[in-house]
Amino acid sequence: MGRIKTVKALNANLNRPKSGKQVYWLSLIPKEKYQVKKSFKDYDKIEHPIGEVWDFESCSYAHYDDGYVLHLKINGEKRFCRLQCHISEQAEIIDNFIQYVERI
Repeated sequence: MGRIKTVKALNANLNRPKSGKQVYWLSLIPKEKYQVKKSFKDYDKIEHPIGEVWDFESCSYAHYDDGYVLHLKINGEKRFCRLQCHISEQAEIIDNFIQYVERI
């Protein structure tokens, strides 16, 4: 698949939340800071506590896992936060992301 088709396919996947709601956090701005305002556990069961500050770098869609990967810096350390769209995983967090994280 060519680069243009790959980008279009990625963009199509990024805009397809399970619930039909628009995914708010796709509008996260690279190099901006965000703070967790409601704690949650990601797909890897890593706790993201209230007050945790992120330097947002990018977001990608993991087609095989039907989920998203947020590429972050937390306390200067490169980390990622994986969120799976499945209802038994983080679908509620994805659909209501504005309740969990805010730009600071």
